[in-house]
Amino acid sequence: RAGAAVVVGGDFNTTPGRPAIDPMDAGFVEADAADEFTGGCSWARCGDGPGYPHPTRKIDYVFLSRGDFTGVSALVTSAAHSDHTPLWATATLPPAH
Repeated sequence: RAGAAVVVGGDFNTTPGRPAIDPMDAGFVEADAADEFTGGCSWARCGDGPGYPHPTRKIDYVFLSRGDFTGVSALVTSAAHSDHTPLWATATLPPAH
């Protein structure tokens, strides 16, 4: 990435804390678990509110390159025709980038 700000998201098909996520944890923060997280859902509770299909595990992620973004927030929504609850993230990339 050589100094570029990076966003990586998708269905990683593994739960938090598993070794498969370790490479991402090294250089990235999860949008819904970042120190800069400002609201929305917590990765431990994503989709566990009224109107959500109550997923049994988190497997979808939005990762942001560490130290590049501020004002990070995340929100879990619903998708009528999917077995996933979409994870949306919002973050600010400061002008210095």
